[in-house]
Amino acid sequence: MLSSGDDGQLVFVQNPGLRNQSVYFLTLLAPATSMHVAGLDDAIFITAPQGSFYLSDTSNNQILEVEVTGLTVGSLWACVGNWNALVSVDMSTGTVTAVVPNLNGPHGLDFLPYQLQVGHLPRPKGRPASPSGQPSR
Repeated sequence: MLSSGDDGQLVFVQNPGLRNQSVYFLTLLAPATSMHVAGLDDAIFITAPQGSFYLSDTSNNQILEVEVTGLTVGSLWACVGNWNALVSVDMSTGTVTAVVPNLNGPHGLDFLPYQLQVGHLPRPKGRPASPSGQPSR
């Protein structure tokens, strides 16, 4: 998958390099206007129902962590510059929904899944985990 920036399109190549190679374009649309978004940066498919998004808020010179639960595996998310937001993308229509708004130049996007296990607690914000994986006290 490639993003085309100000065209607001994601480009998907199926079977690259083979005789049956095909290309599919998905235009990301603002719901109120049905116009394509601009400043499309990175996009990512979700691989687990919970985890953390990492993205840069470039104008504020910060890397943000957004912990999330209740996600749909296989759903598509993207950073959209003219919305200054992390958005979810409807794969059938291209319509975007701002989930983390009020960013300042969102770029770069990663998702790290996590699994809750018996005896393992998620690390509270601002407290490093101990070598055992349990939050330090």
